[in-house]
Amino acid sequence: PQSARAWLGLAEQRLLSLTAGAVFRDDDRRLTALRERLAWFPRDVWLYKLAAQWRRIGEEQPFVGRTGLVGDDLGSRVIAARLARDVMRLAFLLERRYAPYPKWFGRAFAQLACAPDFMPHLEAALAADDWAGREAALAQACLVAGELQRVRDVPGAATPRLGRFHDRPFIVINADELAAGLRAEIRDPELAAAP
Repeated sequence: PQSARAWLGLAEQRLLSLTAGAVFRDDDRRLTALRERLAWFPRDVWLYKLAAQWRRIGEEQPFVGRTGLVGDDLGSRVIAARLARDVMRLAFLLERRYAPYPKWFGRAFAQLACAPDFMPHLEAALAADDWAGREAALAQACLVAGELQRVRDVPGAATPRLGRFHDRPFIVINADELAAGLRAEIRDPELAAAP
């Protein structure tokens, strides 16, 4: 990629395919050099992707409860499953590991060093019989992600905290604040200006 923005167009599963696995012959070391260059996102791309993931979580997290409160249990379950996937994607970013395509996603997630911290909450969210149980478990999974970001000294990491969604009875993490802290650390002008 010739720019930070071009990095955003690369599928992580393709990057993973190129950078992982055994190499049986590379006499001129061109493949090795390419793999080293593409081993992980540049700093600003990584921060942008983290911020975007927090924004994605922040936009949907209150809907687990909002759909449940109006009796749309199926809708609440679907949103909870999407949010579980989004938290898992956040974990891949925090571990600095490219995420594979869906067939291997859960298996690769389980191999992350941080997975044991997330698993009880994600499993509880997906198994919960009511929206309140799903909401509470997802909030805890988000809190784990926020704490992991903070203790790993990610630039711009804000202190994660749970609270109410405005004046409504839904528990969410301060995703907007977490995203804003990361975005403030982005130096690349094109990425800093990107939505």
